[in-house]
Amino acid sequence: MKLGLYYSTRGWHHPDYLVGDNKFHTGTEKNPWAKVDLGAVKTVNAVVIENRSNERRTEGLIVSVSEDGQQWQEVWRARTWETSWVVPVTHFAAGANAPGCRARFIRVETKNEAPGERLLRRITVFGVK
Repeated sequence: MKLGLYYSTRGWHHPDYLVGDNKFHTGTEKNPWAKVDLGAVKTVNAVVIENRSNERRTEGLIVSVSEDGQQWQEVWRARTWETSWVVPVTHFAAGANAPGCRARFIRVETKNEAPGERLLRRITVFGVK
């Protein structure tokens, strides 16, 4: 399956064209983001986000999911900077968090007072067809 990848200020990019250590690189802005389009609604169980070595421009990272690309649900927020994060994606059912969430889009973003660029090495999405 071919996935679509979008950036807030860099337009549309296809993963086949991305090379080197900068897989995700936005322009300088207050709310930079990268969005993965899975092509159809799937059950997403986890998202793994990898930073570039010694790259700290991703502090305060937020992961949100959406079925339609319009209405977003925040599923995780970084508390500290890490080399990589494993983000479990859950949904609330019967009074408890249950594994997996239906989504077509995964958005990774930061919201800052001062403009800045965001660089990531890789985003890997795990789930069920």
